[in-house]
Amino acid sequence: MPDLTKKTREEIIEWNRVAHKKVHPRLTQKDIYEDLMTKIDFDLGFKEYDLLMSKLNEYLMHYLINTGNRVLLPFFLGTLQVIRKETKGSKIDFDYFKKTGEKRVHKNKHSEKYYAKIFWNRSSKRYHNKWYRQLFLFRPNRLIRADLAKAIKTNNTIYKYDLK
Repeated sequence: MPDLTKKTREEIIEWNRVAHKKVHPRLTQKDIYEDLMTKIDFDLGFKEYDLLMSKLNEYLMHYLINTGNRVLLPFFLGTLQVIRKETKGSKIDFDYFKKTGEKRVHKNKHSEKYYAKIFWNRSSKRYHNKWYRQLFLFRPNRLIRADLAKAIKTNNTIYKYDLK
């Protein structure tokens, strides 16, 4: 019968190290906050820390979208950038199909057959295998993707992004 007693994070990590397993407990923002508060001599509540991190990430995403520059992440985590790709094939305009009932090819006149996405390049030698890639995950939320689409449609920023 498995041991159902609650273990500390350090005990779990030590057990995984000894057992030569590549499974580590998931690290959350609360864990990072608690670790940071033990290292610095500054009193900051978790709500303020959460707001600070949210605003920092929001400014970073807006910088990427509006300038098209690459951002080098610390600790060999790679780079973040917005890339553009050419669409393959023709797509049906479903909005027009719902209204009229006839099929029409969707033409991206605002971006000339290109689409853009936020891309995390994890090509560091430190994180080259699949195990490290499973530790870190990046998915931009709906608001960031909507901001990217709005910037392409209104400001024609599609040509600021690198072609991949």
